[in-house]
Amino acid sequence: MTGEQFRDGRGRRPLRLLLTWLAILTTFGCGPSISPVPEPPNLASVDEEVREQYRNLRARLDGLDADAPAAERAAAHGDLGLWFHAYRLSEAAELAYGNALQLEPDSARWSYLGGGLCPPPARPAAAAAAP
Repeated sequence: MTGEQFRDGRGRRPLRLLLTWLAILTTFGCGPSISPVPEPPNLASVDEEVREQYRNLRARLDGLDADAPAAERAAAHGDLGLWFHAYRLSEAAELAYGNALQLEPDSARWSYLGGGLCPPPARPAAAAAAP
């Protein structure tokens, strides 16, 4: 491209086109960032009913594809977070609640439950800053 082509705008069209396509792909190609929710530790020592609860919740979450409604995916992540929360697996619960909040940002439920993971003496600033 010559200096004159650049100055009169004829050389800018390919760049403009590329930037437009990048903007479109970024807008439509990026959904919420979902973290993988880990498997719990070995459940062999817990009651069968507890293992069954986990298997059902995990199967529900794993059975949803990316095209499922965001509210349904949020509920699946959040319900699995409740299970982790009930059995004091706080890190996994925090990930699951965070995913639910990413998928359903207007739901106060996931913020509230995630805030419950932050014990006041240990992480007051994190609890106060939680969305």
